Amino acid sequence: TGMIDLIRAFAGKNWRPDSVELMMAENRIAAKNSVFAGGPLRLSRPGTAVVFARDLLSLEKKRKTASGHESAQPHRSVGRLEATANPIPVLRKMLQSYVTEPNLSLGLVADIAGMTPRGLQRLLKAHGSSFRELVNDARLNYALRQLDDSNTSIVKIASDLCYREAGHFTRAFKRLTGLTPSEYRRQNSR
Repeated sequence: TGMIDLIRAFAGKNWRPDSVELMMAENRIAAKNSVFAGGPLRLSRPGTAVVFARDLLSLEKKRKTASGHESAQPHRSVGRLEATANPIPVLRKMLQSYVTEPNLSLGLVADIAGMTPRGLQRLLKAHGSSFRELVNDARLNYALRQLDDSNTSIVKIASDLCYREAGHFTRAFKRLTGLTPSEYRRQNSR
């Protein structure tokens, strides 16, 4: 979804890809993601790609052929998370889209990223992070936005974030911020 957001920054917020191809197996989360609306979503592909119209770009990408001549390449964004210099911001953005999903797991996120769960764990460790840390950050960011921007009850926020009880959410929030959700809301409502 990060690539689509980047293209939208230049093409306009209503732009939709011609098609999206994902390495992941079919699942309901990808199918219902509004980012993919408007173009066919193809799952179980050999590579992850966002396909868009050639005229979207003002300059063609050129490469040298074996004979030394320049050749225009078709524009198709294909890449894997491992190829990203720093995958952490990409994963953080991805998790923001899925943080309220009840089945959020390392396996699901690895599948979405086109990796094995162990490969994702290794990648995160190599960049000084962990899946649990990224999920906690995503949950905290979601909670902070809800507490700042709405009158949504703390029980509803806890439920959205898949906590079994509001008390579990309150303890986790306090551990991360030093404040309970109610204290945070009171401090920031002034």
